[in-house]
Amino acid sequence: MQNFSKDIKISQLKDFLENNRYVDIQNQPLVCQSFGLPYMPSIFQSVYRKRAFEHLQDKITTCAVVAKETGLPQKYLTWVKRNLEKKGLLYVVRIGTCPLSLRRNVQFITTMPRDNE
Repeated sequence: MQNFSKDIKISQLKDFLENNRYVDIQNQPLVCQSFGLPYMPSIFQSVYRKRAFEHLQDKITTCAVVAKETGLPQKYLTWVKRNLEKKGLLYVVRIGTCPLSLRRNVQFITTMPRDNE
């Protein structure tokens, strides 16, 4: 019965994270505590990784644009980008000027399968 209760709390935490903006790492333990859970960084990582992955499934854009549109910090997105690239799930499709920062030589990324480009 106790595991069932914990599973419900974890599900509620995931729902909360999926429907709200990024929770800064310093506040993540407090959010877990508010759900009656110990700090579970892997839950935050999986929800935010999924958010970035799904956001890039139908577009080609830069990390700066993804950060603005998803609320995930750009620094965090570079970590997500690296991990997804290593797994072969994210691709750099071109280098260009970022439409948001106007910086040149920026990578345009996507999680669309290569045959959809």
